[in-house]
Amino acid sequence: MNLHLPVPQSNVAFTVFGLDVMWYGILLTLGIVAGSAIGYARAETYGIKPKDKLLDILIFAVPVSTICARLYYVIFEWDSYKDNLGQIFNIRGGGLAIHGAIIGALLTVFVCSRVMKFSFRKFCDLMAPGFAAGQAIGRWGNYMNQEAHGTPTDLPWGILIDGEYVHPTFLYESIWCFLILFFLLFVYEKKWRKNAGQEFLLYGILYSVERFFVEGLRTDSLWIGNFRQAQVISVACVIVFIALWSVLNKYPIPYTEEVRKMIQVKLDGIGAVTPDYEKALGALKTLKAGTGAGNDYIGWVALPSGYDRDEFARIKAAAARVREKADCFVVIGIGGSYLGARAAIELLKSPRHNETVKPAVYFLGNGLSGDDVAQVLDLVKGKSLYVNVISKSGTTLEPAVAFRIFKNYLEKTYGKDGAKERILCTTDKARGALKSLADKEGYECFVVPDDIGGRYSVLTAVGLLPMAAAGIDIDRVMKAAADAMAAYTEETADNPAVRYAAARQALYGLGKKVEILSYPGESFRFMAEWWKQLYGESEGKDGLGIFPASCELTADLHSLGQYIQDGERMLLESILRFESTSPVVKVPFDEANGDGLNYVAGKSYDEIFAAAAEGVKQAHIAGGVPVIDLTVPAPSEETFAELVCFYEVACAVSGYMEGVNPFNQPGVEAYKKNMFALLGMK
Repeated sequence: MNLHLPVPQSNVAFTVFGLDVMWYGILLTLGIVAGSAIGYARAETYGIKPKDKLLDILIFAVPVSTICARLYYVIFEWDSYKDNLGQIFNIRGGGLAIHGAIIGALLTVFVCSRVMKFSFRKFCDLMAPGFAAGQAIGRWGNYMNQEAHGTPTDLPWGILIDGEYVHPTFLYESIWCFLILFFLLFVYEKKWRKNAGQEFLLYGILYSVERFFVEGLRTDSLWIGNFRQAQVISVACVIVFIALWSVLNKYPIPYTEEVRKMIQVKLDGIGAVTPDYEKALGALKTLKAGTGAGNDYIGWVALPSGYDRDEFARIKAAAARVREKADCFVVIGIGGSYLGARAAIELLKSPRHNETVKPAVYFLGNGLSGDDVAQVLDLVKGKSLYVNVISKSGTTLEPAVAFRIFKNYLEKTYGKDGAKERILCTTDKARGALKSLADKEGYECFVVPDDIGGRYSVLTAVGLLPMAAAGIDIDRVMKAAADAMAAYTEETADNPAVRYAAARQALYGLGKKVEILSYPGESFRFMAEWWKQLYGESEGKDGLGIFPASCELTADLHSLGQYIQDGERMLLESILRFESTSPVVKVPFDEANGDGLNYVAGKSYDEIFAAAAEGVKQAHIAGGVPVIDLTVPAPSEETFAELVCFYEVACAVSGYMEGVNPFNQPGVEAYKKNMFALLGMK
């Protein structure tokens, strides 16, 4: 059987104004375009948002890679160029080394990842299939040049060069690279990918194995002494990449839900209302520039990427001690000093967390119920107890009273020295009653930053210490928060935080003065409580503001549903739903069907809730309640971080659009003055 490829008649494709355009250059360019297109289509799922940023990176990567590919080739073929240096710049006839091109691309991406704040490891994975595609196509340039071929062969697919049939090594590599491309895209990424960076390493290993064997057939190899350079590099790559694979396993960046969609905001339920995106983007620009009211309290914007790594390590160490030694962990704080942490624990660990694992986490100091305190004192009796008191000043009545009681309990139970080891303080870094007490008694302290208000503090030690003590992976939380904050501060009209803020302000302008956050199930209940504080304290001032309320779907529809459907038309609603939850629970089939529910047999709760939420949306819109639809990825550390950043940015933008300072809360002090006077405070 004759499978010989036809011999190219010329390596020149066409001539323009006397300049020969070479097939080699055309095919190399097609390879670059194909590889870039594959990357562009997948860029946002790898953290390049918006994906047009990839084009900015390519502007640098393509010339740098080409230069490095040429330099690499020239270095190993120096004898061919040393007497004619001008030929170094003539690449039209070939002479580009793929290993040099990859080195150039990696250097460019590393620099860009530092400047543009994206994951270098994830971007390497993004590039891997594109490299394979580029090589698979670009190798045909060697065919048109009749180069990069092998030794003589009798095989039916040999290619005729200089009068004899030789191994078409360019073809072997092209086929192998196409196989790598399809394996990475349709097998590895679909079934096995877990840890960022390992897809690129797998590409490197697979390519190097092929290159080692195919290089042994070539007659034009670059040499290092008596060894073929490409074979030496291939062996080195396999060894190094396997070692790096093991290293990345110790420092994972998981792809589970991390190659993720942003929160989706759909506005098809708000009718003909036109949000003022220009004003919203102006408010976002004000926030980022730090030129708006309350700008001394916007440290939360830079926090996810610029947090104190040393304190973060101390938080994890303290949380590890609590998980190891405590049966019970009492978190004392009020408002923003506890809502975010409780929201995270109940969303990610369950509202019934205390019934299943140790330590049981109890939240106190958020009210003035003696029953609550007495019940927790009874629950911790005879058990190993640690306490985290959270207060900027240490004098806020509710947490201060609760802490005094539990401090007294710990000292009676463990002695002053024993109590000292079991009390963790989250407070001001330098002043205040709690800081003074902690310094005096020797309690370990964590910082409430001066430039972050309480309701924006969940990603500081305020929220992170209780979260970590409950077993939440705060490394994942902060990594995702850095990505989310970058995404939700993008100055584009399709930014979900901008869309949400602009839509609710447009509806407020039409008299919709109450926003109901409708959410799925009790695990989200304290997320809604955190949301209510965030928006209530940020927007409710100067006689302005949308009143934040919440509704648990579908439980609260049996109490609030009538009012939402037929009450005063001052409401707007945001319905939040998860793409999925786990584990999946399905309704079984019942032969008798006495309850008439076989119409939902085989359906999961996710499917049933999706239908219920859509039914609620349609009914409320028909009843005159505009609906903003929020779709959120499945619950995870990453999802929690996204929700926090999404709502924080949207809240600040909405407040600035409204014309208020989103970061103060002057009205909070009014009730305190009266309360203190009635209690006899002097």
